Amino acid sequence: TESSSNDGDRTKWNPVIFLLPACCDMTATSLMYIGLSWTYASIFQMLRGSVMIFTGIFSVVFLRRKLWKYHWLGMFVVLIGLALVGVSSVLGPSDSSNAPNPLGGVVVIVIAQLVQATQMVVEEKFLTKYEGIEPLQAGGW
Repeated sequence: TESSSNDGDRTKWNPVIFLLPACCDMTATSLMYIGLSWTYASIFQMLRGSVMIFTGIFSVVFLRRKLWKYHWLGMFVVLIGLALVGVSSVLGPSDSSNAPNPLGGVVVIVIAQLVQATQMVVEEKFLTKYEGIEPLQAGGW
């Protein structure tokens, strides 16, 4: 059949390759919710945007991607916004019952976004390196 002839052209892959991205996802999710419990929900949501900056930088370094000037400009604008949000959560009026440790929360959330950016870059590397990995099939593992 036609499908069996295509299977011979594909590189065999082992589902264990997704262990690293799965561990990154589990770690990032755990860290994000620890950070959420320490800071305000609105700060948590805004700081999740930092994954775009880290993913862009990691894509250049590890995937050898070229980002154009408007990509860098967009990442810089997001960085300024994130800096303002982070500083306002630490220096603004505090309600310790809702945010017991705003600075700690900001730091943990940003670290979680670093881990999540690592996950995204590793997954993309695997999906382009190994032929025959269908994204829906990879998600099922």
